[in-house]
This record gives sequence, C-alpha cells and structure tokens, in this order.
Amino acid sequence: MIFVSGQGLADCRLVDRRRLSAMLPNAPHTCGEDHSEVNASLDAKSVLLAEDQFLIAMDTEHALLERGAADVRVVPSIRDALHLLESFRPDVAVLDFMLADGTAAEVAEALVALGVPFVFATGFGDSVAIPAPYRHVPVVRKPYGIADLVASLNAVVGRTD
Repeated sequence: MIFVSGQGLADCRLVDRRRLSAMLPNAPHTCGEDHSEVNASLDAKSVLLAEDQFLIAMDTEHALLERGAADVRVVPSIRDALHLLESFRPDVAVLDFMLADGTAAEVAEALVALGVPFVFATGFGDSVAIPAPYRHVPVVRKPYGIADLVASLNAVVGRTD
C-alpha cells in the first residue's frame, strides 16, 4: 500500500502488509469476510481508492487486487487525491465521502471532468448529505462486502450517463 502524502496516515509511505498483520494480529478485515471466495472481477482496471481509515484502505486495496484490479492507488485525503489525478487517470474510483480534510465532492468534480466513473463509500448511513449533482452516484455503505463494492464498480464502469 502506498500513501501519497506526507501528513496524517500518509506518513506511512510504504507498509509491508505481512509486518502490519504481525503487529495487529486481531485486526478485522472488511466485514470479516474471506475475499478469496468472491467471484466478481475488476478485469484489470485501475482504481483510485480515497479512504482515510488505514485498516479499511489496506484491506480494500488487497481485496480489489485479489479481484483482478491491475492497479490500486490509495490516498487518504482530498488534497492527495487531487494531486494524484494530475498524473494518474484511473478507470474507476471509490471515494470515502467523509475524508479527514472534508467531503469528497471536490474529488468527485475532478473525476467527472476526467470522465472517470466512481462510487461513494460511507459509514454515516443516510445522515450523510450527498450534494445534488452526485445524488445519482451509487453509495456503498460501510462496512461493505467486497462483492458489493466490486459489483458497484463494475456497474458504474458500464454506465453511459
């Protein structure tokens, strides 16, 4: 996992998953699920994952790669996502709607301008107010199952709106 910035979670520029697992042996995986039994595939797509919760980001990155993503770039903030989008155009994106430095609406705007489909992820349920221009964007509720996330990503990639 690579975090792009130099603040907050991003101070961990490169993390060896095995070493972290040894340090946190009881850390849960997303929804506690076994990713190896999920049949959905991302068909070698590149994915931008904007997620500020380290363990969720690490587990989701691993699960997306297992499901066939060719490249998963993880950023913990709006600023880092916008900076990354200057040099990287993903096929699809997952945006945690509430990042540490604000809502992901600005990142959503940049993705729309680039023509990149995306889904929002949130643990705030229906209490999060998605801005009007993005109310059509699918929202995956945390804790999400990887099968649901992959299905949502594949669905938006196939959309024409």
